[in-house]
Amino acid sequence: MCGENKGGQLLCCAICHKTLHPECTALPEHVVHIALNYKWSCIDCKKCTVCEKPDNEAAMLFCDRCDRGYHTYCVGLLSPPSGTWICTNFCADHLEHLEET
Repeated sequence: MCGENKGGQLLCCAICHKTLHPECTALPEHVVHIALNYKWSCIDCKKCTVCEKPDNEAAMLFCDRCDRGYHTYCVGLLSPPSGTWICTNFCADHLEHLEET
């Protein structure tokens, strides 16, 4: 995407196969580490993890831990929450850890 040869690992979209340097994305390092370990999709290809539809971008929110996309209505929310939002589908273990501290 940026055209620079920076070396290191690249995030690769599982749908369009576009590759991105992790530092060229807005993703925090801990999210990149998780995204490198599943079939991650770029912002252009992102779809709801629940219904698997890419439509209604205004209602789409992204997990602040794994970057998976979800429609608000697919996870029982009326609108995107303010602040951090962590999905319960894949990151519930992290949520439980946060609640314990």
